[in-house]
Amino acid sequence: MNDDVVVYKFRSLDNEFHRNVLLQNELYMPNITELNDPFEVFDSLDISYLRKDIGGIRFLINYGKSICSEPKHADKIKPLFGNVDNMMNSITMVEEFCFENYFPKNKVCNFIEFIEHKEKMSCVIDKLFKIYSDIYYSMETFVRRSLFGIISFSFAIDNVLMWSHYANNHTGFAVGFDVEKLLFKENDNSPLFHFFNNVIYSNDVLQHKPLPIPFFENFENETEFFLKKMNEKMSIDLFRKSKDWEYEKEFRCVNFYTGDSNRIFTVDNSCIKEVVFGLKCCDDNNGYRNLLIDYCKKHCIPMFIMRQIHRKYELEKVPFNI
Repeated sequence: MNDDVVVYKFRSLDNEFHRNVLLQNELYMPNITELNDPFEVFDSLDISYLRKDIGGIRFLINYGKSICSEPKHADKIKPLFGNVDNMMNSITMVEEFCFENYFPKNKVCNFIEFIEHKEKMSCVIDKLFKIYSDIYYSMETFVRRSLFGIISFSFAIDNVLMWSHYANNHTGFAVGFDVEKLLFKENDNSPLFHFFNNVIYSNDVLQHKPLPIPFFENFENETEFFLKKMNEKMSIDLFRKSKDWEYEKEFRCVNFYTGDSNRIFTVDNSCIKEVVFGLKCCDDNNGYRNLLIDYCKKHCIPMFIMRQIHRKYELEKVPFNI
């Protein structure tokens, strides 16, 4: 990546946490539910194929057997099967129907009887699928909403909407970060984030086949293994958004968090390349602008201000000499 690449974080002057991006070098990585796009990490998984694919049916059978003895799933089993014995008997019938000698054993000798038995087996498969999908999606939701921390930057310093939406209607400021210094620790050059990339904008929703359920069931005890298996899917979804957001020209960084991990982290002051004040950012905002100006002077951080290009609906960044 080019050393001269700068990404910007748009902030409001009247928010202490926003000012601390510059004053304390603090950045916050919100979880997905805190972001303003309701379709973040769009739930594009389609697992309905499990009911139709012979390999999927075998998986549902094996999964059904594996959870029969687990008390934590009793609330899901009871409404569908009544009790564990009924569930095991149903699973055995489906297994024999699909993979063993069900027809001679049950004296199925004509097409009508076959259809009747097939419908009965389909009902059991649907119940197994419901149990699996309920657990699958609850775990997916937990992962998407709780484990990821996402911080967004933008290349679009001259975009009018970015200043309107993220810098309090052009009265705020933007901190420009040197990408290379932001992404890698200065002492050992190790990456500061698990993932980072430009966001891809598309109106085509990706479809994924799910990971096997054991990855979800065991993730509390095998977090690192679980996250590794999730990387392929999530690392794609996390950097994909609707074309409606294309104007943002977003550069995104992602980390994993567990429990009540602190999502605020600090970066080295050398990461800060410049500070840009909005078109309507003035010095009567409780002295906050002057506070930032003084900080920039003290730390020799170049300052700029946005101004309207003459007779155009456009902004340009110009040096701010004060």
